[in-house]
Amino acid sequence: MKIAIISDIHSNFVALESVLNDIRKENISQIYCLGDIVGIYPQFKEVVKCFINNNIISIIGNYDKACISEDAEKGVFYLRQGISEENKKIFYWSHKNLDDYSKNYLKSLPLKIKLEFEKHKILLVHGSPNSISKYIYPDTPTLYLENLLKENMCNVIVCGHTHIPMIIKTKEGYFLNPGSVGMPKDGSPEATYLIADVNSEEPDFKIKKVPFDYNYIEYLFKEKVLSFI
Repeated sequence: MKIAIISDIHSNFVALESVLNDIRKENISQIYCLGDIVGIYPQFKEVVKCFINNNIISIIGNYDKACISEDAEKGVFYLRQGISEENKKIFYWSHKNLDDYSKNYLKSLPLKIKLEFEKHKILLVHGSPNSISKYIYPDTPTLYLENLLKENMCNVIVCGHTHIPMIIKTKEGYFLNPGSVGMPKDGSPEATYLIADVNSEEPDFKIKKVPFDYNYIEYLFKEKVLSFI
């Protein structure tokens, strides 16, 4: 069985469409998402409708939590500490303009999902198993990762949030990050996602890169977001 895991779309429907077109070529049984579905880019409803129409199973991300907070100032709590004034204004725009259809969908999402296959137990989280807003980077100490795997009684943990793809193997199992569909931060303007093949004793993981129309989404961002903040 092969599953696809995506993360951090941030309302970038342009990139999401490109990634889904690529996933359709891969004989995937199910698509999962690690959250941060909305916020920053302006295509809220298009992304949420796409998730529903394609039966994408998702958890909620920290930016999603911030956007659905009743009060924008309280929502900032879920964002990165020391966020710049410009990025704070972008968040305020997202919080103000998020439609009720998208809000209701996001409110229905869980914080975590645990998948159990014949030989593998996979935990899906946004930041870390302990916090929706905690960052786990490729240089996070291995012992810390191993303890998280043991504490959560699984052999695979998949997290998003950093927008940086990673595949780390430890003696207790794997720590993975699919990177970001909507806002890649690995030095390339290409969306990334993860394919996990869990049929065998030893699972197989692959990060895929997918080009999208970066110039068009940046044009929408400037026209619909930056011009109003």
